[in-house]
Amino acid sequence: MQNNHHLFFLKLIIILLLAFGTACSFDYKEAMVDEEISGGTPNAVIINLNETVIKKGTIAYSLKADRAETFDKRKLTVFTNIQFTEYDKTGETATEGEVSHASFFSDTENMEFDKYFKVESLQQGYYIEGDSISWDGKEKVLTSDFEREIIIGKENGSYIIGKGFNSKASNNSFNFEGGVEGIYLSEDDEDDEDDEDDEDNEEE
Repeated sequence: MQNNHHLFFLKLIIILLLAFGTACSFDYKEAMVDEEISGGTPNAVIINLNETVIKKGTIAYSLKADRAETFDKRKLTVFTNIQFTEYDKTGETATEGEVSHASFFSDTENMEFDKYFKVESLQQGYYIEGDSISWDGKEKVLTSDFEREIIIGKENGSYIIGKGFNSKASNNSFNFEGGVEGIYLSEDDEDDEDDEDDEDNEEE
């Protein structure tokens, strides 16, 4: 499939790389502990993380998380209950989303979402949601496994649900390797629904 959905996915990745990369660049030295004690012990734990990225004097992105844990040797930061927002040049919200649990590997720029995530482009009218998805920073591929459903929808009510989602940055396409189903509403369908609503209002 080739359409504006792909641009939405690429923009999502850019937003998260910028937001997560900035969040992971804090100076944690004062909070550091000896990670040799346990491989599962984080070097730092940040509660109620709130990070804002400013570009040309205007807020570009914001990221909030209930908790962020950094593991220096593993080049890993784990976020819990994330909310992030992208703003346009006028300061209006362009994209917003939430992620229950995310892992970011700073050396590879790999990302993994699990439990639940939803990202919505308010200006394009698209959204994507599911419980698991991964970004391969080297191969530039966004994927989900065959057991997990991904929903891609539009504000007009159109949506598709599938498993085995795959989107490559090298070409303008995405697909579901595990099968797909859904509903597509054309512009004519939208016009018919609007006419029905108008008729109902007139009868009242």
